[in-house]
Amino acid sequence: MDNLYGLNTYFERRMKKVQSYEIISTIGSGGMGVVYLAKHVLQNKVYALKSLFPQFNADPVTRQRFENEAVILSKLSHRNILQVFDFFEFEGSLFIVMEYIEGRSLAKFISSEIGPIPFQKALPIFLQILDGVEHAHQNDIIHRDIKPSNIIITNEPVVKVSDFGIAKSETQNKLTGTGTQLGTVIYMSPEQIRGESATKQSDIYSLGITLYEMLAGKTPFYSEVEIPEFRLMEMIVYQAIPDPRTFYPYIPQQLIDIINKAVSKEPAQRYNDVHELRAEILSFLHVSSSASEATAEHLQEELYKAQVYTNPPTSKMKETSEYSTHSTPSTSPIQDKPGRRSYTPFVVIFGVLIILGIVGFFLKDRLFNKKLTLDKSDTLIIFAQKQDMALIETGQYMMGSNLLENEKPIHQVVLDSFWMDKNEITVLQYKEFCNSTKTKMPTEPSWGWRDDYPIVNVSWHDANNYAKWSGKRLPTEAEWEYAARGAKKGSGARYSGGANLDILGWVFDNAGFCAHPVKTKKPNELGLFDLSGNVWEWCTDGFVPTYPNEQSVTNPVIQGEELKVIRGGSWFFDETSARVTNRRGEQPDTKNFTIGFRCVVSRK
Repeated sequence: MDNLYGLNTYFERRMKKVQSYEIISTIGSGGMGVVYLAKHVLQNKVYALKSLFPQFNADPVTRQRFENEAVILSKLSHRNILQVFDFFEFEGSLFIVMEYIEGRSLAKFISSEIGPIPFQKALPIFLQILDGVEHAHQNDIIHRDIKPSNIIITNEPVVKVSDFGIAKSETQNKLTGTGTQLGTVIYMSPEQIRGESATKQSDIYSLGITLYEMLAGKTPFYSEVEIPEFRLMEMIVYQAIPDPRTFYPYIPQQLIDIINKAVSKEPAQRYNDVHELRAEILSFLHVSSSASEATAEHLQEELYKAQVYTNPPTSKMKETSEYSTHSTPSTSPIQDKPGRRSYTPFVVIFGVLIILGIVGFFLKDRLFNKKLTLDKSDTLIIFAQKQDMALIETGQYMMGSNLLENEKPIHQVVLDSFWMDKNEITVLQYKEFCNSTKTKMPTEPSWGWRDDYPIVNVSWHDANNYAKWSGKRLPTEAEWEYAARGAKKGSGARYSGGANLDILGWVFDNAGFCAHPVKTKKPNELGLFDLSGNVWEWCTDGFVPTYPNEQSVTNPVIQGEELKVIRGGSWFFDETSARVTNRRGEQPDTKNFTIGFRCVVSRK
């Protein structure tokens, strides 16, 4: 089995047996848990056994979401929903017993195996997705995270909707607070981006984006260059969805119309329910109304037999699909890569008209439909809340101290407001950056890569690259000290949050020769953690031995120096390093196990 987080997994440390289940092998793992292939010793039958990683079993929010998934799935019994058979706690760990199926995710099918799926084969798959979601809606369950990676296609083929971890009943309170979203941004509806409650129409929006990706091979707003999440949220709220034929030109107009209605900006303009969306798909296929009552298995067979399809232009490429129960001759060039074909002038002109139409639609929304529009400050608020950032209001303070020479002279600083990460950037966050940008992880510290620990062994350049990728920036030295002091709410204490460092931060005397998980000490007045201790934090400024002599400076930042500022002290240094005014300079390419960082976003 894989050695995850630098630790042995739960089952590696035991007898590979949990209650009546024997662990056979690892099926896969994610950010918070692992799924095992297990055999019930009495039934002699295999199941998928899902468990949280040990370090998450103590987290009440994570446990609640895990329990939520089990409770919701236990209420649902449908051919197109992953079946749950049991849920239990064993020696302090939670386990979900699910049906074991062999197959692959729809996301993998699209991205790794086929690309755009011709509608002849996409729609039978999509109709099974609709059947599963409709069953959930009939039981008042909203999925809230529908996307191709949560759709499994078995080898039969049968489609299974999975991962109801953040689903909720329409009568159930959300597990998240106001302004906090869960799920993958590109599949989220505008109202979810705005922090409003998800409804059945929100699931319909996600279904529309999923169908878009199935037919186009790409998600809307796809770019070869990584788009910051904040910018993507703006595009979802403000901009019309681009025509999927931009990516794959052989999509019938009637399906374009269906997608556009499903992804309307306003929930009331979408389909009333999944049944209505399903009826539109069947109408496009000219399948008899009696087929709507057929099982998904018979429906798929009927669709493949129906000779009602509009074939795209011929190609010498041979079409193949492992998901068809029938082999249907086709001339669809499913393996052609968009952009490699020789487009006619008419297609080029058509593309220009589409772009003009999108621009016109966008301007229309901004000028005449204020319900769809959030100004930049509103969108920044949503972004900052989602990123777990604290707002530091505009203000002024006396920066520096007379304790050390490099903290002099004390001078007045005036700052515009900004948001700051509540905690140092974690290993999990930095892993996402590395995976997205194909960047190699830093050298692993002695305590291992644990997701909720601060990232270390990152240079100033590494930290700056992460900040740009995430749509943020490194704090200026003045911003950092202002936040550490508690800004307007600060008491002027020696450390960030007060005078008792033992409850505020990790330093040499209490850390035990290693860094510690973020948010394990008391935050300061602004809700910011670990500004005193745990790891040093990079600032954007160049380091100078003493501050400039100006008596008052607005938004100061020192550029172009050989050294870069680090602030806050660390687990390896004594308590004096953790003072809010303490500062040091380091070479920007320095990497060691005492230095990490956090980010900020300007309010304007």
